[in-house]
Amino acid sequence: MGISDWKLPIYERDDDADYDLMQYYDVSSRYDIPSDPETVTSEKAGEVYYSDPNRIVLFYRDAEITGEYTRIGTFDATDDFVAAVEEKQNDNISK
Repeated sequence: MGISDWKLPIYERDDDADYDLMQYYDVSSRYDIPSDPETVTSEKAGEVYYSDPNRIVLFYRDAEITGEYTRIGTFDATDDFVAAVEEKQNDNISK
């Protein structure tokens, strides 16, 4: 998938998301991401999923969840990565 020009803003914060475990990103509807959702009830840090409507979900901590997601990849959820995500979240909360 050609993602080098994607600009993925943090998804609008909502009460249903657990931002201590995952982060959502909007994807423009001009990108066609194949969807084959399955029920996910637990996840390991480093998993990447697609979720309708046009969201990328990054799990940066292990999670007990319930949702319909299409797995699209993995990443290395290093301590530095987790710290950067948490720092960004704290910046967004304080604004």
